[in-house]
Amino acid sequence: MRRRHGRATGPVAGLMSAVVAATAAALTGCGAAADEDDAAAVVDRFHRALAEGDGRAACRLLSPRLESQLPAAGESCAEAVLAKQVPEPGRPVEASVYGTMAQLRYDGDTVFLTELERAGWRIVAAACSEVPGHPYDCRVSAG
Repeated sequence: MRRRHGRATGPVAGLMSAVVAATAAALTGCGAAADEDDAAAVVDRFHRALAEGDGRAACRLLSPRLESQLPAAGESCAEAVLAKQVPEPGRPVEASVYGTMAQLRYDGDTVFLTELERAGWRIVAAACSEVPGHPYDCRVSAG
C-alpha cells in the first residue's frame, strides 16, 4: 500500500493551537453536546462513504479548501480520497468542540472539522495520528 505522509499545516495546525489554548469553560452547555453529535455524524458519513467506495459522497463532506487541494493534477477529489486508503476509525474515544472547530478521536483515527456557516460541519483533515512534539500526521489534509 502506498502511503503519503505530511505534516498537518494550515487549518489543522491552527486547530491544534486552538485546542491547546481552549479552556473547559468553552465546552459547557447543551450546544457543545449537540455540536459534538453533529460533527460525529459527518465523520460517520465520511467513513461509511469510503467503506462503500463512494468517493464523491466522501468529498461532499470535506471543507472546500481540502476538496480542491486534495487531488493531484488530472485527478478528481473522489479518486484522490479513495486512493488515501483511510483506515476504519475504530471506536469513538473523545469529541471536543472549540467554537467552529472540532477534533474527534477514535481508536484508529483522529479527524478535524470546521463548521461552515451554510454547510455545517466539514472535514479539514482525517486519518490523522499524533506525532509526539509535532503537529498531527494526516493522510487526508490540504497542504
